[in-house]
Amino acid sequence: MSSRCLTVIALGLFGLTIGSRRTAACDSTACLLATRGGNGVQAKGTWRVDLSLRSTDQTDARSGSHPTDQVLRPKVYFEQQRVVPFFHLDRNGHERFLQVDVGYGLFERTTVYASIPAATQRLQDVRHGAVTTGYDVWGVGDGLIGIRQALALRGALVGGLAVKAPLGRSGLLDSYDGTVLEPTLQPGSGAWDLVSSLQYAIGPVFQDLSWSASASQEFTTTNARDYRFGAETIGTLGVSRPLGRIVTASLQGKVFHKGRSTYRGVGVGSTGGTTAYVTPGLRVRGPAAVGLYAFFQVPVYRYVNETQLAPRRGWLVGLSRSF
Repeated sequence: MSSRCLTVIALGLFGLTIGSRRTAACDSTACLLATRGGNGVQAKGTWRVDLSLRSTDQTDARSGSHPTDQVLRPKVYFEQQRVVPFFHLDRNGHERFLQVDVGYGLFERTTVYASIPAATQRLQDVRHGAVTTGYDVWGVGDGLIGIRQALALRGALVGGLAVKAPLGRSGLLDSYDGTVLEPTLQPGSGAWDLVSSLQYAIGPVFQDLSWSASASQEFTTTNARDYRFGAETIGTLGVSRPLGRIVTASLQGKVFHKGRSTYRGVGVGSTGGTTAYVTPGLRVRGPAAVGLYAFFQVPVYRYVNETQLAPRRGWLVGLSRSF
């Protein structure tokens, strides 16, 4: 599946517009599941702040799209400028991110925003021969700053463009042998990237159902160590409906594709893959423009290049405030 050509799976999405008749592209927090900082456009002079925590259980050992008993992955040996195949055995993994998103209505149809994983944690047990090393890597992730522009009346179609800055550390050392740690365990990428997005929403149109769709493409660059992470493509499609005056239930379909990473221009084994999710969720509107939300991600399709640990489940909870 090409990173630039994905068929977005069509699934239902119940509610994220909480009783409002105004339509704005991705005007729900579900867009946090599609692309960082993505919540349509805001009224001029207004702020929106999101604080969210997400967690992913990376314990599903896969070979292609099939379960496997062993996940053998290569080591990118930066000190010797080479890749050592089948170097370590990945046993299990877990990722957690505390993310802050801030948006400001610069003009009536233009919003600027910033997004940063204020705290990232990557847990993984890796076996090197007879030695098992438990990794618990913390740090600030790479930051994102961008702009969203309404391209159609009332903000139903919104385009976005952002730059991802290498704020996170990417040169942490491996406690096992003192060399530079595996790139996928580092808090940051060490590279500048470009992220484009497109969001569309319509509704409510039938029995208070609203529809939304979004897509984003991240174009990656090579860092100072000649490592380049695979480009990321995300697509979502869903339908929404409020449940009463303050509670909204949701169900979203999402496809995530990550291309193969490269080192010194050559593809790195056991990197890249495609995952499709079904994501039910709830959102509660509180007083003073405060919102609470929770989503549960269930992978329904997983394909990885060679062997990798794939996601088994995930969740996201958060708090938003507009003023």
